Amino acid sequence: MMEMKKSCSNLYGRERLFELSEAVLRSSDADTAEVIVFGEDSMLTRFAGSRVHQNVAVRNLNLGLRVRYGKRIGVAWANSDDPESLKRLVDNAKKVALHSPEQDLPEPVSRSEPPDASWAFDPETAEAPPEYLGQGVKEALSRLGPYEGYGSFNKGAVEIALANTKGLRLYHRMTDAHFSVNPMRGLASSWAQSSSVRISEIDPARIAEEARKRAEATENPAELEPGEYEVILEPLAFSEILGFANWLGFSARAYQEGRSFLLNKLGTRVFSEEMNIWEDPNQGFPYPFDLEGVARKPFPLVENGVPVNLLYDLKCAAADGKESTGNCAVPFGNYPYAMNLIVKPGKKTKETLISETERGVLVTKLWYVNVAEPMSFTLTGMTRDGLFMVENGRVTRALKNMRFTQNMLEALRDAEFGSDATLIGSTTWYDLHTPSGDTVPSVKLKRFNFTSSTEF
Repeated sequence: MMEMKKSCSNLYGRERLFELSEAVLRSSDADTAEVIVFGEDSMLTRFAGSRVHQNVAVRNLNLGLRVRYGKRIGVAWANSDDPESLKRLVDNAKKVALHSPEQDLPEPVSRSEPPDASWAFDPETAEAPPEYLGQGVKEALSRLGPYEGYGSFNKGAVEIALANTKGLRLYHRMTDAHFSVNPMRGLASSWAQSSSVRISEIDPARIAEEARKRAEATENPAELEPGEYEVILEPLAFSEILGFANWLGFSARAYQEGRSFLLNKLGTRVFSEEMNIWEDPNQGFPYPFDLEGVARKPFPLVENGVPVNLLYDLKCAAADGKESTGNCAVPFGNYPYAMNLIVKPGKKTKETLISETERGVLVTKLWYVNVAEPMSFTLTGMTRDGLFMVENGRVTRALKNMRFTQNMLEALRDAEFGSDATLIGSTTWYDLHTPSGDTVPSVKLKRFNFTSSTEF
């Protein structure tokens, strides 16, 4: 990579965000008021057909206000910090509240003592100039011939401030960097990516080299007969399933509404005894407090195949007479969600899992995944960017992509986990730049139902 030349980060900083928060709180006559402020300074270089076709730089500020007049609640947003915009923000939130039906909402947090997460802000990443991203893409594309490269290289610095009329004042800042590359030619394609809070830990040239080698292995794919196979899901593929488990199973909101696949299963073995999952805000892209100001700490979700906890925000916790686990991930929302899941790696390497497979399929990535039936955790979707036949412990040939429909509770009941734990990062939560990532190993499933083939 090129030598780093600094480009000054444009975050607002703790003092300025608290000044804005104070100004908004002082202007409101609500019984209770809460402010969330997101600051972003990010850059992205996107490429397609082995050519850079988009360079984007974003500096943005989003201010959210929730007010309460008795049991009437209003929320409004602004993305400008001038006095007129702040006044309009306060007025709009009040109008929404006074025209809203009454609802019960727990009192906001008044004090919080989150763990230190200052290590999550890397000055080198925050100050990396656009030329750094361009050079990384250039070096990656030089490794891909004869394949055309598609993907992106982006980095950012984000900050979050929380304040309310109960006295809460919290601030956190973090950097993130992500590189992904998708080499393609004819029916051959692969995918590789890397994420970190430190841009120096991402090597686009090395990632592209790995992706090219994998693309070469996907040339001349063969047909696979539909049916049930043993599969080895690489971390990227398994992370897709884990994301649906997060949403459909572990969220207390889904459980309380009777649509979680873990309903009446807490405390009983549901998954493989090798399966251990926990939420750890000190890993990946750390959030020391959630968007309600609750201090976060590690806690288990699955122990030796037994689901032992759910994810709670304040409202869901109040309904069950519990404490919030610090999983309010939607601003002023009510759908607890994990942002730092860790799946405990196993003792066997991915290569060992393959070598112990008599006849099965190696899966790089899943896409277009949807819920077929939530209560049984049945998902349907397709494979992408690398599907391979495994015979007598060896990868023997590339396969055309397949469609699948699978009850994941059944599939995960006898799962084996690889030792290759990898951070799979993501950068957005709807329109907000909120980096997150789960640390996931490969997993071997004894049954996985491929329903039909595709033309590619």
